[in-house]
Amino acid sequence: KKIYTRASIRLMVNPLGTTVIALNEWERGELIHSGVKEERVQVIPNGICNMAFAEGPISSKEEKLTSLTKEKYIVTVCRVAREKNIEGAIRALAQLQGLNLVVCGALQDKNYLEELKKLTTDLGLEERVHFTGFVSEEDKFYLIDRSEAFILLSWWECDPISVKEAM
Repeated sequence: KKIYTRASIRLMVNPLGTTVIALNEWERGELIHSGVKEERVQVIPNGICNMAFAEGPISSKEEKLTSLTKEKYIVTVCRVAREKNIEGAIRALAQLQGLNLVVCGALQDKNYLEELKKLTTDLGLEERVHFTGFVSEEDKFYLIDRSEAFILLSWWECDPISVKEAM
């Protein structure tokens, strides 16, 4: 297997490829060790951000976010899209007392966001559900660190990175 891999790299990858993508620094080193030219290997992270392992508290300079953390809340980190089932989280929140819901993530489906806002109003939760939109990595971990719980109710994800980051 090693001979086949090294021969493939020397005969096909190095002469024909322009870039080989590694998902982390360890994989980058393994690719180079296997014979891929160092200048061809580019790391494009597809894993847990190093900030998830920060030893001290993460802070935020965003007043909008720091004010959200003054009350108890649960948080979900996901793009605003139907498959993320944010309405499930809002409906569950209606059954809970003393908690807010913070939804942070990029807007993918504007119509869905409008439906979520209408649901929030219909359930009388407009003071308890907060849509932050896209947040920086620092602000994401700031919100996760201070939350009572992290939730993700996606209809069809089996191993999302956001759950690992929250852990």
